[in-house]
Amino acid sequence: FRNAPLDAPARAEPEGRVLLQADEMSVDEAARIWRARGRVEAVYADRVLLADDLTYYEETGLVIAEGRVAILEPTGEVLLADRVELTDDLRNGVIEGFAALLGGDAKLAARRAVRRDGRYIEISNAVYSPCKTCRDRADGEPMWQIKAERVIHDAEVREISYKNARLEVYGVPVVYTPYFSHPDPSVERLSGLLTPDIGSDTELGTFVEIPYYHVIAPNIDATISPLITSSEGLVMKGEYRHLFWNGGLRVDASGTFADELNDQQEAVGGNRFRGHIFGETAFDLRDHWTVGSQVELTTDDTYMRRYNISSDDRLTSRLFADRILSRTALTYDAYFFQGLRDEDDPGQTPFIPAKIDFATTLDRRVAGGEVSVDGSLLLLERPEGPDTRRLSATLGWERGTILPQGQIATVFGQLRTDLYMTNDAGALTSSGDSKSSIISRALPLAGVELRWPFIRPGRDLRASIEPIAQIILSPYGGNPEDLPDEDAVSFEFDDTNLFSINKFPGLDSWEGGPRANVGIEGRAYLPAGGSASFLIGQTFRLRADTTFAPQTGLNSTRSDYVGRLVVSPVPEIDFFHRFRLDRNNLSYERAELGFTARLPDVDLDLSYVNLDDDVDLEFGRRQEVNVAARVRFWDNWSLIGGLRRDLENDNMITNNAGLFYENECLSFEIAYRRRYTRDRDFEPSTSIVARIDLKTLGNGR
Repeated sequence: FRNAPLDAPARAEPEGRVLLQADEMSVDEAARIWRARGRVEAVYADRVLLADDLTYYEETGLVIAEGRVAILEPTGEVLLADRVELTDDLRNGVIEGFAALLGGDAKLAARRAVRRDGRYIEISNAVYSPCKTCRDRADGEPMWQIKAERVIHDAEVREISYKNARLEVYGVPVVYTPYFSHPDPSVERLSGLLTPDIGSDTELGTFVEIPYYHVIAPNIDATISPLITSSEGLVMKGEYRHLFWNGGLRVDASGTFADELNDQQEAVGGNRFRGHIFGETAFDLRDHWTVGSQVELTTDDTYMRRYNISSDDRLTSRLFADRILSRTALTYDAYFFQGLRDEDDPGQTPFIPAKIDFATTLDRRVAGGEVSVDGSLLLLERPEGPDTRRLSATLGWERGTILPQGQIATVFGQLRTDLYMTNDAGALTSSGDSKSSIISRALPLAGVELRWPFIRPGRDLRASIEPIAQIILSPYGGNPEDLPDEDAVSFEFDDTNLFSINKFPGLDSWEGGPRANVGIEGRAYLPAGGSASFLIGQTFRLRADTTFAPQTGLNSTRSDYVGRLVVSPVPEIDFFHRFRLDRNNLSYERAELGFTARLPDVDLDLSYVNLDDDVDLEFGRRQEVNVAARVRFWDNWSLIGGLRRDLENDNMITNNAGLFYENECLSFEIAYRRRYTRDRDFEPSTSIVARIDLKTLGNGR
């Protein structure tokens, strides 16, 4: 020990030395007793002791601290006491009037505790709770607490274990267990049970899901979640995660053995395995390469919806590798698709063993503009349908400039060449061979885009309005009759592709002929953070183009009007409207409305979509509304609800409602959900799920 000025800051001392400072200090040299009084602070290594009075017996190495004692641990925990007797390294001893602050609001308290090995705190008749004391109750009991005959806190593994423990809610015992343990609140990952889900479903019956989380290594963990149902038996679920130095992987899967059912819910076969597996990997390699995969597979079409795993109706598995530099990108992808809708034909579902894309922009400018080179190779196969091989190369040039009056002019040109090799086993020639063909095409294009922004600066309102005109020249045609269309089957004309030089997605379909895309865009900004923007435009062409389906609004010399409106009067409220209006009578061909609000007591998401005719001719006219809301109505209570409704057929698709409560130590939720859709053995169902999270007791990871 050594004396120090009262205003000297405490600092960690080397091992074996203690820094002691206080208002008053005295030494009995004969008895070798040191005494300190008033604002005592002792620092040993990275451990700090605070007290009103401290006595150190040098001969025995005993330290006695009294009066508002606090020990600050290296782990961040704080031990409080009325009186402590410790060894001179502050690691071991007896603590009277013990309380520990373990992180957040979690507390562990008892009349007496013993500390040994600098690691364990052994406590008799202890109480643990992360809850604040209920001041509105006469007894002052917290919402919940654990009382135990004996408690051991292991500071090294950061685990709290109990012997003869009981859980009390507002002072009333509700659960007893002879042994129980959980991580202390400072732990991010520790093996153990997670919070279960309990509920009832008209398809599954009464069910309970009890997840167990297991830490395999610092970079590896797994979760096993048995779902026990009264009607469908046991469904095993699991997740595995592995982090490597250059990437990681995640896999989640499930499976069960169940009777095969027909559309009338009648058993038509014996027990068979049903399950799914989802996974993803990504790894960074040398020289800017990234490789990875995505796996989405299931044993049958309705398994995931029946067991509330996923509502997807199409699964995509993918392998990929890419190398992306500042001006060059090379990517490889392979795809496998699994359609889950009743009308999906596995024999016609494509498989893509290779899709290679290359893009680069030259460092050197040509005629003042940037030159780009793009290439693409596609191999597409079907078990029982047409196969396609496509090789494509594009040479592009673009130059932008600002004219004297502030107009932004961009001149561009492009030459694309495509080579197709097709083979259709379903279409036979007169000799009985599959129909094959080789198709080539060259697609030149040139154009200019002119933008003329007008800006209104100001402190109260900043605004801009920008007329846009784009003229594109290209030959008519470019879409031979035998050319396959694999990447533009579902096409939609909207505000996002109004100024695209080829409005079709992908490469198979080409927008030919001279045309002009015109529109006007505006923006406004308010000082309080609000904003508004709009865009409206139209496409003109010299003659009609039957390459576009009538439902797209693009097949005539004058297209439909497309646009969007986005308004945010304050940062917490957003409204958007996207539309396509008939060119003749301005009636809606497509309308999307969306509204979101994030207010102190209300969260609201509202969306509406109206399609006069679905562009891929699959569903016809569609009209849907989606609502999701959360209302905090009293203290820590919230109501949650939502619905999805088919307005065209006046049918409900899904709806849900729930009651949610959360405070510093507990969350509670009970949720109701109704699904109205029917698909083969997947019937409309109603489910009710309840969950209670006692925070700090295995409620997540």
